[in-house]
Amino acid sequence: MRQVPRASLARPWLAVLATVIATVTACGGDTTSPEQPLSLHAPELRYLGRETYGSGVPDALRLELTNFGEYAYELFAEAPELPPCGQNERAARTWIRLFADGTLNYGYCAGVPAPPLPDTRRLAVFRDPSDPMPSVITVELWDRATDRRVSADIAVDPDLAYP
Repeated sequence: MRQVPRASLARPWLAVLATVIATVTACGGDTTSPEQPLSLHAPELRYLGRETYGSGVPDALRLELTNFGEYAYELFAEAPELPPCGQNERAARTWIRLFADGTLNYGYCAGVPAPPLPDTRRLAVFRDPSDPMPSVITVELWDRATDRRVSADIAVDPDLAYP
């Protein structure tokens, strides 16, 4: 049987503290580093309405990411060190992906060329007029550098026309 030193029995909190510090440091939580991870908070959305173009042309369900300007520019800057988006070698670090009733519909992956970010970002989900109207649109922000994802849902009002 292994002997436990008396000091560790007298101060069990010290052993726990040492374990916590070792775990935080091993997980990249070095609190002495001046660089903090970029905040990737949930998107705030506003549904703007349905835009119709005519026979045989997909409708666009328009919405707005109303808190786009609150994100750090670095999240949407070009990230050539990450895999491209199709032929786009200058894809952004963070992609905006749109889902209609849970199915990937469209995405925005181009990098923003220069700061600052605009306050809002207009987005669209496209659908064939003969397809059923989705009831929910999900907007997901995917930080590809850290593989963090945040999302928000918004209900679709089929009767609201886009201005």
